[in-house]
Amino acid sequence: MNQHEYSEIQTIIFIKKKMSQIQCVNWLYDHGFKYNKMSETEHHYRYKQTNSKKYTWYMTIPKTNKKEIKFIVGWYPIGA
Repeated sequence: MNQHEYSEIQTIIFIKKKMSQIQCVNWLYDHGFKYNKMSETEHHYRYKQTNSKKYTWYMTIPKTNKKEIKFIVGWYPIGA
């Protein structure tokens, strides 16, 4: 990342073995995130927050002290 890029959370991932779908929605609601665009894999619930097409690169970051939650953070040029 350089000084001409901006980042934001693109998707929030929850590990199914650690949290139920209801717990995920409650966490998202309590923290001011969107919860209406969910996709499901064998091991995860994924809640999309923004359109992925505007980002130039991504990084998956685990939430501190919460191993059951991960953030996919996208970076894009300022002014994009």
